[in-house]
Amino acid sequence: MIKFKIGKYQDEVLCDVVPMQACHVLLGKPWQHDRSTKHDGRTNKYSLVLNDHKYVLHPMSPSQVNDVYQMMSESREKKKCEEEHEEAESQEEEERRRVGNYEDVFPKELPSGLPPLRGIEHQIDFVSGSQLPNKTAY
Repeated sequence: MIKFKIGKYQDEVLCDVVPMQACHVLLGKPWQHDRSTKHDGRTNKYSLVLNDHKYVLHPMSPSQVNDVYQMMSESREKKKCEEEHEEAESQEEEERRRVGNYEDVFPKELPSGLPPLRGIEHQIDFVSGSQLPNKTAY
């Protein structure tokens, strides 16, 4: 059961929940039947009587819809930035904790460049005329 309010009209309706982003209340045929609503297709208004009180539900104007979408977009952006900031802080804290356990391994000062080139330290000497084994390693 979901409770909702549109203007002065308050109700609750049994709903199937579908994951989606919507800023509208989507009231289908079961609600219309249960409340004996009358729909004016030309103006897209719903009329009903509940507890001896008459209600007329009007659609939102395009500017109202735009305002709601802008608020939702700003809210999503703000939430996304906050989540990214929190994630970055937790990663930094985890790195500090990890590095702190091994402080004695890291030098106090890092070298200014790359280490000098060294000669070949590992090599395999092949015997001339011999063939390489044609077998897989495992």
